[in-house]
Amino acid sequence: MDSAFIIICALILNALVAGPRALYENLGIFNFLRWPARKLREVERKLNREHRPESELEMRGYIVLAAGICAAIAIGWLLQGVTLATNKLFDVLVLALLLPVRPALDFAISAQKMLAQKNIQAARDLFAHTIWRHHAVMDEYSLARAAIETLAVSFAERILCPIIGYMILGLPGVLLCVFITMLHDTVSTGSFSKAAKQAYVFLHWVPSRIAACLWILVSLFMPENRIRQVAHELWLLMQETPPQVLSLAAAGHVLKLSLGGPASVYSGGKWLGNGTPKIHPSHIGKAIYLFGMLHLIIVLMLGLML
Repeated sequence: MDSAFIIICALILNALVAGPRALYENLGIFNFLRWPARKLREVERKLNREHRPESELEMRGYIVLAAGICAAIAIGWLLQGVTLATNKLFDVLVLALLLPVRPALDFAISAQKMLAQKNIQAARDLFAHTIWRHHAVMDEYSLARAAIETLAVSFAERILCPIIGYMILGLPGVLLCVFITMLHDTVSTGSFSKAAKQAYVFLHWVPSRIAACLWILVSLFMPENRIRQVAHELWLLMQETPPQVLSLAAAGHVLKLSLGGPASVYSGGKWLGNGTPKIHPSHIGKAIYLFGMLHLIIVLMLGLML
């Protein structure tokens, strides 16, 4: 089976069966998927001790990174042995499990419904077990921004990057992308996190630029049709902007919103975009619509490769 066809099948399979969110929560599937991140946090608690010298913490961070990369590649090679016996149908199942199209959509849709109903506490609870560790004190506007930011970052980091990894290295490439992204999100403080941050920027630099270009394309689906303006704004940002910041800037410019700010876990306190920061549920709906269009473009581009 061609790699492009495998990815298309995996995206469709995930969109069809990887939900609804409430069912997966009740079945404990999300707890299973969160297990690797919990283990990484345990490793960090054991190795990232404040009393140790900065140089030692930095070295330990590089050791964890190297061990994780070796494990991801080794597991990927072992899984590829299974795919040889199943005509790569196993690849479809693994990719469908690791490309979170439906979970990201369900998350944003749930946030939109809760905020539309003014159920702020339920919206805050939705962000539990995520990178938004300060969710309990977020107001309705910051929650709405967080929902859109999660969509934008998920598309670039958890969907597009693993797709590129699979096209280049197969399943080892996918697991490598997943591990480095998870390590960066889990280990985020002090010298211990230096290795994770460097590996993250190196891995996501190109995918984040490709994602920004795809955001420019989907701006054609907006009523204002501001593709030239959006392309000019994002082109200036593509040269030096870090991956997650670029993802937020791309979504913000296309949607005419200001994302990020002090409440964001992605922007470093910066405001990104050229619109209002007071985001409402209707804005989340537009982001969901464009999220779908982004995947439609990916499927069409992969289809041309068949």
